[in-house]
Amino acid sequence: MRPVPGRRGRFPTTLDANCNEVTGYENPRATAGPACFRPYGDKFYVRDTLADGHHIEVRGTVNRTGDNFRRHEHGGSAAGWQVCDGFHDEIPESSTIYREIGLWDGGTLLGTGGDPKFSSTS
Repeated sequence: MRPVPGRRGRFPTTLDANCNEVTGYENPRATAGPACFRPYGDKFYVRDTLADGHHIEVRGTVNRTGDNFRRHEHGGSAAGWQVCDGFHDEIPESSTIYREIGLWDGGTLLGTGGDPKFSSTS
């Protein structure tokens, strides 16, 4: 499955966004970027915060269908928050989404954001 890039958008200011982050490869103390999930509308928000040439990607699985998905930011750290909302019709309501965030250099995984996250859709 090819990763689908996000589009530029604003991060939701409501508290229903569940976030996790990945640290930098060259500097593990720096946050390379966060990824957040907002159940209302089944939207992911991804942001690259380091100008290091790497990209942030969210990968996950929907429990009811077993479908896998990949979403990544594009445009680098200057692009701000990227909204990934093109698959809301594909995710059944009242499902659980298992997801993890990774720092990538092309097709090479450099690091993950720790424990995977589970979120419920609305």
